[in-house]
Amino acid sequence: MNHSTLYPFALFLHVVGVMALVAFYGMEWATLLRLRRSPEPRHVTEALASLGAGRGLIPLGSTLLFVPGAYLAWVGKVEKTPWVAVGLLAMIVLGFLGGSVTGKRVQAIMASEGRALATHLPALWNSLVVRASVLIAAIFVMCAKPGIAGSVTAAAIAFGGGLLIARTTSPRPAEAAVSGDTA
Repeated sequence: MNHSTLYPFALFLHVVGVMALVAFYGMEWATLLRLRRSPEPRHVTEALASLGAGRGLIPLGSTLLFVPGAYLAWVGKVEKTPWVAVGLLAMIVLGFLGGSVTGKRVQAIMASEGRALATHLPALWNSLVVRASVLIAAIFVMCAKPGIAGSVTAAAIAFGGGLLIARTTSPRPAEAAVSGDTA
């Protein structure tokens, strides 16, 4: 097997995986901004349904991240690249927050036919901002390839900074409730 031939294709697919996640986060961001402006239950379910149409980007992006990423780590001798472990941990954090926070909150909002938006919108916003920050850190360590200390520092700054940004920009429950949206 000629690794010099496969490597650029694996790297390309790996980057396309990142692009798929960034695209979905962009869709999620636009949806949450729309919900902040128009929190009527009918608009909520429409917006979340349209976001659901883009959910296919997550398994596509994850597969394109992990399969070529495993090959790239193997060829690159993963024991010599400690940043890979931090990048993998970042992807686990993204999956956990996406599933346990965002996924469950969206299901609760849909089950309430949009009426529970005020209760869940701040957590959805916080989850998105933290996940986007962690993804940016993962992209940074993928590009800069720092040692373990630099990788952990980047991830910690991203997580902490994401929490801070999320908390200072999160919609207040009263903001979503202005139009009569109640839990």
